[in-house]
Amino acid sequence: MTTSWTIFTRRLNCWVIIIENTSRCQNKSPLKFRLYFVNITNMSVKKINFRNLFLAGFKIIITIILIAAGSLTAYAQSGTDGLDYELINNGQAYSVSKGTVTKGIVVIPAVYNDLPVTAISELAFKLTKITGVTIPNSVTVIGEQAFDSCTSLASVTIGNGVTNIESWAFANCTGLKSITIPDNVKTIEFGAFMSCLKLSSVIIGNSLTTIGEQAFYKCASLTDITIPNSVKIIDISAFMSCSKLKSVNIGNGVTTIGELAFKDCTSLTSVSIPDSVTVIGDGTFNRCAKLASVTIGNNVTAIGEIAFQYCASLTDVIIPDSVKIIGNNAFMSCLKLKNVTIGNGVTAIGEYAFQGCIGLTNITIPNNVTSIGQSAFFRCAKLASATIGNGVTTIGENTFGICAGLTRVTIGNGVTGIGRWAFQGCTSLTGVTIPKNVTAIEEGVFTKCAKLASVTFEGNIASDNFSPTDAFPGDLRAKYLAGGTGTYTNKGGKWSKS
Repeated sequence: MTTSWTIFTRRLNCWVIIIENTSRCQNKSPLKFRLYFVNITNMSVKKINFRNLFLAGFKIIITIILIAAGSLTAYAQSGTDGLDYELINNGQAYSVSKGTVTKGIVVIPAVYNDLPVTAISELAFKLTKITGVTIPNSVTVIGEQAFDSCTSLASVTIGNGVTNIESWAFANCTGLKSITIPDNVKTIEFGAFMSCLKLSSVIIGNSLTTIGEQAFYKCASLTDITIPNSVKIIDISAFMSCSKLKSVNIGNGVTTIGELAFKDCTSLTSVSIPDSVTVIGDGTFNRCAKLASVTIGNNVTAIGEIAFQYCASLTDVIIPDSVKIIGNNAFMSCLKLKNVTIGNGVTAIGEYAFQGCIGLTNITIPNNVTSIGQSAFFRCAKLASATIGNGVTTIGENTFGICAGLTRVTIGNGVTGIGRWAFQGCTSLTGVTIPKNVTAIEEGVFTKCAKLASVTFEGNIASDNFSPTDAFPGDLRAKYLAGGTGTYTNKGGKWSKS
């Protein structure tokens, strides 16, 4: 096995001395060396014969070794010339900042004045024109805005000692194309890589627990991301507006996907939410226009408001039994959504939850659902049948309004009130049964239901709770209040009891 050392001299700035050990570990041959001088200005190389140097005088060899050793120590101490250092940790370590360095490649030393360099200061290199940076293993913290708006920064090597990348550390580094987060990093804080417009490759180490708010917001070139099992939280807007993000692999340790985490990821086509996740936050996948496939894990308890709103390519959704609440507008305007299975654990369907899902053809609302918010299925134009479970007590305002394709609806026995305009404009609806527990029908419930020809009342509704303003087409209200329970049929707007 051969080994080599590269030693930078301070006196001869354009030269690099390389001493290469060419001995083999597996034999007992004496040490052999090659010596090179490399001119880094014109990249010329001079190979020096050690035998000739020895013949020229042992003193020359000793001089070279002493110069090289001294230069190595100096280099380890100073790194890039011009950096500023500040004592921290009660004088036990240093933090580093730009000093007079405003451009070029920056090498941060591990040691300065015989003490470790453990931190990069806040604002350390902000707005400079540096093109690359190497961070040694001694550094544990990259401070807030340390490299913010370094638009020429193209190459970053983060040492294995770093445990925390603070807020906006690399924000607006518009030239940065790739980053590897070492295994020791536990937290990427707010906006750490936000608006890194050319960042296309991110490799995350296996100790990270939190991806902070807006950590990768507006990384418009990022195409795929693998989130390791160590991560617990994907915070608010973490990957929002990553418009080229096509593939997301969410690790099995994630418990929370925060609000707006993947909003406006307009290239994302599929996502699998693991069983470890308990909450899908508000707007998590809002406006993911190409999202066609979603798998929701079996421990999710809540789907937040506007979580999948405007996911115009989504076709099928299975909501597991673990889910209790479908938030307001959760699937609003999912134009291609055809099939929805609502789990038996759901107790509430929020307002406008499926409004404008014009591809939806049928829906079954299980018995555990106790409330359906207003306009929950408003303008679901192709919805042909709806079954409302016995647990529902109130059908909210406009719940099935303007569902022009609705031909059949089954209202559960638990319903006590039907809100305003609940079925208005259901122009294909031909018949309905009002269960015996219904005690209130508000205005316009079945107005503009032109084909409604048969209505069965199983109970009694007092006139005070039976809206006088167009609850049904024609004179049905008056006929029912006079005739009581039974089935009524419509002929030309005139209703009669069968």
